[in-house]
Amino acid sequence: MKKLILIFTIFLACSENSSQNFTSKLNIYCILDPKARFQLVVVDRTYSEEEAVLDSGLTGATVKMIKNNDTLLFHPSDTTNGFYENTDTSWFTAGETYTLTVEYEGEKYTSTSCIPDSFHILSHKDYDTVSLSSPETLIWSLSRNAYKQTYAIMPWIMNDTIFNFNLVSLDTFASIFNYAPLFPITDTCYIVKVECADSNLYQLWRGRYNTYFTSDSSAYGLFGARYQDSVIIYIKE
Repeated sequence: MKKLILIFTIFLACSENSSQNFTSKLNIYCILDPKARFQLVVVDRTYSEEEAVLDSGLTGATVKMIKNNDTLLFHPSDTTNGFYENTDTSWFTAGETYTLTVEYEGEKYTSTSCIPDSFHILSHKDYDTVSLSSPETLIWSLSRNAYKQTYAIMPWIMNDTIFNFNLVSLDTFASIFNYAPLFPITDTCYIVKVECADSNLYQLWRGRYNTYFTSDSSAYGLFGARYQDSVIIYIKE
């Protein structure tokens, strides 16, 4: 996660370094996931091309999440600068709208996101066995407010940390099991995730990394949300 955020920050810095009049801006990153063990907000800044980024992350920020009239405070991580966390998983639910506020050095930055409605994989259950030559189709229910009704299907090799690549579907089904590049190793288990996004995260899916956290362009970053369901499937030849 730390490497991913650092890469995202450096990309933003490079993308705005078209002149020598570089001005560093805050970079705020958060993707809400109601199924996650905790929610994470990363507060950093953009860096010029001349800077040697030995470490990243800003301390001393006040990070809050607002839902309706309730406010939840995020606490600085004990191990990583710039990471602000909250473990109250019951506070984050599908279909709800949240406002993230970050206060740093007298300035306040605000953005809003809505977690997509819940959905479920219907066609398979954990530890089903599927052949790569199978005509079986992965089917899931509808998330009513997923942005543009776009879903990403991501097979992860179980106990691994990297998936190869994903497919995108505009429907609530996909014939993925006869597409061998998604499953480079057979006779093993995969965690097949189906994920939908809000409008903010969808822009990142489209490859639009140079985005603003605030509507007035005072800070870079991303405040998005996703909902995902997954199933463990044993893949054989």
